Amino acid sequence: MEQTAATTSNSQQGDFTDVPPLQDNRPLRHLAELLPLQVLTRSSITAAPWLQVTDTIRESLDSLTLILHQSRQRHALVVGPRGCGKSSLLLLFARETLNRRLDWQQIIYLDASNVGAEDSRAVLETLLAGLPAKSPVVLVIDGLCSLLNRPGGGTNKPLLRSIMARPGLSLFATIEVADFNEQIANDATMLDTFERV
Repeated sequence: MEQTAATTSNSQQGDFTDVPPLQDNRPLRHLAELLPLQVLTRSSITAAPWLQVTDTIRESLDSLTLILHQSRQRHALVVGPRGCGKSSLLLLFARETLNRRLDWQQIIYLDASNVGAEDSRAVLETLLAGLPAKSPVVLVIDGLCSLLNRPGGGTNKPLLRSIMARPGLSLFATIEVADFNEQIANDATMLDTFERV
């Protein structure tokens, strides 16, 4: 992804508010007490005024939409350098998805960029426990690489793939270029799991 978008700070991402579905979901509520996690719905999501939709951004949004609706994987990684607008792009994608598709009732947004290796597995397990069982859901993870590593050089990739295999789930995540090259590019199974934007 090119550096074409105005970026946002975590405080600007606060335009999304917690809504009742989070109050009714014990695992997600627990995660939200520890990490920036929100359940986004049509009524809770607002415009992203800090992001100007350029032709490049529109192409990226269109690519994400195609992946959501037509790709066999239905999972995407937005890859780019730090500060290029990956997070803003996914938040704008979330807003457009909720506004366009009546069958998508909610999107779960998690900023995992500050999760340490010692907590990564517990975060993924809690997230899995909190995913709705029946309705389609889009899971947006900002800073996916933080969830892939475990202490002692272990990996959470098999657990992540099992989460992604859940029927009705689409995962859209951000990852920096260096992390993509280290964690994904040399792993044929992970490469086959995601579309790259």
